[in-house]
Amino acid sequence: MNKAMKSLVGVGMALVGAQAAAATVAAYGPSVQAGTYIKSTTYYFCNSSSHTALDICVDTSGAKATCGACNATNVLSMLNGTYYYQLMHGTCATDCDSVTTNCGNGAGNYVQVTGSNGYDFRQLHLNPNADMVSKTAARGVYVGWLGSTGSSTAPHVHADNRRSGTRLSAWYSAYVSCGSAATSANAIGQVTLQ
Repeated sequence: MNKAMKSLVGVGMALVGAQAAAATVAAYGPSVQAGTYIKSTTYYFCNSSSHTALDICVDTSGAKATCGACNATNVLSMLNGTYYYQLMHGTCATDCDSVTTNCGNGAGNYVQVTGSNGYDFRQLHLNPNADMVSKTAARGVYVGWLGSTGSSTAPHVHADNRRSGTRLSAWYSAYVSCGSAATSANAIGQVTLQ
């Protein structure tokens, strides 16, 4: 093998190593709005039936007691880096109340980043706005309005990391708990995408 080929092989190995190091990616809160916080984690409201995802609410009073601000808060892309946020469902009507529907199979309007080996990351229950389209985006780009579409009892963002459709809790469990701040300045977990 000549010197040029060895150099190319070395570059290739470095790229493979870089990909391996990027198997997980930091996730940040979905809003710049003060009062954005974790409402539920492994359990709904942190104390009842299994959930295995993060529900993130905005309470402008600062009391961390309600999920409000429907259609008043832009939801941002959460993953550190640039990814393709695919609009998986976008036909649910604007919803700001506690009436649940099966629109989007319960997920409502949502965006999804699809990785490899069955991994994905989703942001659910969005209300539609002009920013809610499939797009390649860096962290902190608008993807929709805070809403309550689908099977949702209050305006919030449900964020989950799945493998082959099964939700994982390890991506956030070592990073946040109920009541933790979840603005776009706060890292809330490490998402696996490959």
